[in-house]
Amino acid sequence: MTDETHANAEEPRAVPPVRRSAPYLLTPEQVALIKRTVAQGATDDELQLFLEVCRTTGLNPFLRQIHALKRWDAELGREVITIQVGIDGLRLQAERTGRYAPGDDTLFRDDAEGQLRAAQAFVKKQTQDGTWHQYSAVAHFQEYAQRKKDGTLRRMWREKPRVMLAKCAEALALRKGFPAETAGLYIPEELPALEDEEARLIEMPRRRSAAAGSPAPATTPAPPTVPPAASGRTITPSQVRLLHGRAGTANVPEEALQAHLRESYGIENLSDLPFEQVDAVLAWVERGGTEPDDAA
Repeated sequence: MTDETHANAEEPRAVPPVRRSAPYLLTPEQVALIKRTVAQGATDDELQLFLEVCRTTGLNPFLRQIHALKRWDAELGREVITIQVGIDGLRLQAERTGRYAPGDDTLFRDDAEGQLRAAQAFVKKQTQDGTWHQYSAVAHFQEYAQRKKDGTLRRMWREKPRVMLAKCAEALALRKGFPAETAGLYIPEELPALEDEEARLIEMPRRRSAAAGSPAPATTPAPPTVPPAASGRTITPSQVRLLHGRAGTANVPEEALQAHLRESYGIENLSDLPFEQVDAVLAWVERGGTEPDDAA
């Protein structure tokens, strides 16, 4: 199948005008809330960039249709902002044109052993002459599957590989069919795994703990009932974003995360988590919000 096929050759007819979102104004309190939540750690310039993208796309950060994540850039030697949306946010951008329709069901390609190798997604778009075209894009498993430091697949990629890869393929197809509306917008599933960032963020408490003469925490310890004696430091904004992002990927509700923090660490907010407990909470999130005995 070609990347673009005619799905309908009807007589030309009027095409609904593109519906652009009206600009919206934010109060100082709302801007501060965004900076504390969906754009944590953003500089003033990065925050303004993020808000401008929100205004331009019409995506609502309070509904988590769009959020900002800072990732480590090895070439620049610093964190840089990455603006991400969910697959529903990309669909919404296409829907607002009045010229979008879902395409055929996603096709999956397996190897001789039945292992998933690729997914091909389809979206339909009506061009100005009234003709419907179908666009397709292919995402390869090896290029998108996110893995842990030990090389094993992350939980969602291990348990729902077709769902995850289908999202990547659909995002590619949506950007191909609707480039003006989706340019620069990426979903978390199609971005590189945060291995370098995760290694850097998670290793910090281990190195500092070791330097202080205390043993480094195990890779996946069970959450303690009472936090061990801490250094007095709390986790960094980057670690907060990392844990929130992993919780979203693992489908751990925000309420469940807050309840876990309250019951296991006596805190209400993730930003108050002791620096040494990043590993424990990350392990809990990776298990889908279950204790070790429940995850078996």
